[in-house]
Amino acid sequence: MPSSSPSESYWNEKNILVTGSSGFAGRNLTRLLSSLGARVRCFVRSKDDYNREEGTSVILGDVQDYQSLHEALKDIDVAFHLAAITLIPETRAKTFNTFTTNALGTLNLLMAAKAQNVPKTVYVSTCHVYGKQEKLPIKEDSSPKPIDIYSASKLAGESLA
Repeated sequence: MPSSSPSESYWNEKNILVTGSSGFAGRNLTRLLSSLGARVRCFVRSKDDYNREEGTSVILGDVQDYQSLHEALKDIDVAFHLAAITLIPETRAKTFNTFTTNALGTLNLLMAAKAQNVPKTVYVSTCHVYGKQEKLPIKEDSSPKPIDIYSASKLAGESLA
């Protein structure tokens, strides 16, 4: 483990919020953090989206609703923001909802985290913000070239963060 990474014991007894905890990456992150002794709050839109793991609790809310985020972030040590509309057919069919969830939802999360004095916030983006690049492999200092509403909304979230 690189010296810049916290040791596994860092997570023990930490209060963590994970938005998007019902998605693939969020579910796995929740499971890992819980196994390291963290107390994980899973921020989901409905109980149907939630598979309970030991050491976790559920908070119902929506990233488009600032107040629900503000409440969920109370006494949180680290917030991981993974909530997003990601399925390409849905992003194309629901352009406005994609932008409000992915970009304005991120703004809500960041503002609520600041208001609640959350010490650390991690924003999870996507390689799609780089679009089609002429030079491979793509590096983080490559210029972003979003090609659709999904990648543009995630880039907006990066800029806000």
